[in-house]
Amino acid sequence: MENHDNLYFASNALRKASIFLRNKKKPFFLWIHLFPPHHPYFGTMDYFLKAISSIINVKTYRYAPDSQPQIDILSSWYDKHLRHADNDLGNFLNFLEEYRLLEDSLLIITSDHGEMFERGFWMHGGPYLYQTLVHVPLVIHLPGQEHGKNIDSNISHVDLAPTILKLLGKEPPGWMEGVSFAKAFSDAQLQFKTKFSMALSYQNAPPDFKTKSVAAIQGDYKLIKYLDFEDYELYDLKDDPHEKINLVKQEPEIFQQLKKEIDVLLNNN
Repeated sequence: MENHDNLYFASNALRKASIFLRNKKKPFFLWIHLFPPHHPYFGTMDYFLKAISSIINVKTYRYAPDSQPQIDILSSWYDKHLRHADNDLGNFLNFLEEYRLLEDSLLIITSDHGEMFERGFWMHGGPYLYQTLVHVPLVIHLPGQEHGKNIDSNISHVDLAPTILKLLGKEPPGWMEGVSFAKAFSDAQLQFKTKFSMALSYQNAPPDFKTKSVAAIQGDYKLIKYLDFEDYELYDLKDDPHEKINLVKQEPEIFQQLKKEIDVLLNNN
């Protein structure tokens, strides 16, 4: 990249990827990291941080409840940034189709995290593991695929590598943490074992600021454990997709099951 500001435009990385693909040698592996949608959603980083510093503590990313209307405006800028990146990606997919690269290539599009504009917290680098942060897109196009389908299964980023190997006819090594979900392409309702998300922050923060958390997701239920405070939140993601009703007391059996899985995970690492 010519300068840091170029990171905020997906078209720059995609243009370089197009140049590489025009001169590719087979077989090839290409990993493209698109920075947007990522702050700053407008202007330069310095200008952006100055603009939000009056409503957000840029050290803890917290904001007061009465600042929510301004945060909603900030969220709309994020959405605009997202649409801009989506348009750039669409142009790149048109390029792949024009050069017939989708006929014999495996294409995967995903994201590392979402963005939070609620509950008095902005951004993604904090301790929270709500769906707005951990439920991210995953689009997979198989070589020569002509029709799509939705796969209703809980999977994790750690499952991507073994799945790619399986799709390429290779057996994943035993040391990989994830499991292949290649069978889900033929069985869209296939269910997998409990999946985990983690947010382990070592930043300096106020005493009441939860900085370490682990979440376990099984079926429609998700349990979040805040390590510093031994605090828990249990949600039914089907009936309560916005995670407003904590079911720890109402669903003791599910709570204990997922709590045990989190404890085993932490004790084994």
